[in-house]
Amino acid sequence: MSNGDNTLGFSHDDFAPRGEIALSPDALDQARKFRANMEKYDPTSKWIVGFSWADDRKLRPDSHSDWVDIGPGVDLCGYKPSDLPNDVVEIRDGLEVVFLIPRDIIHAANEKKIISVKSIRGNPAVKLV
Repeated sequence: MSNGDNTLGFSHDDFAPRGEIALSPDALDQARKFRANMEKYDPTSKWIVGFSWADDRKLRPDSHSDWVDIGPGVDLCGYKPSDLPNDVVEIRDGLEVVFLIPRDIIHAANEKKIISVKSIRGNPAVKLV
């Protein structure tokens, strides 16, 4: 769990209330794969997967394409325990995760569940429904 250094300056209100958001099995599987990739990149660090809201997102379908505005949504991010305040990490089926999603966005979601979807490039992505 987090050691509470909170090096990024998050507030507890930046995170979803504990247990508020459900995860589909596919979204949880994506989070596991994402963490495995982070561990390959930096095997000396412990990583916590974040489901983090972004108001503005852009991507390029390929390296020769223009940027495409995909609008607001949830992205997978990686955080070190020192990045986070105490008591925001949740354990879902053995995986440490955080939900950095504004409360008004959570309130507007019908199911309050993160599911797996396909991105513009056909790769797995996640979405709050």
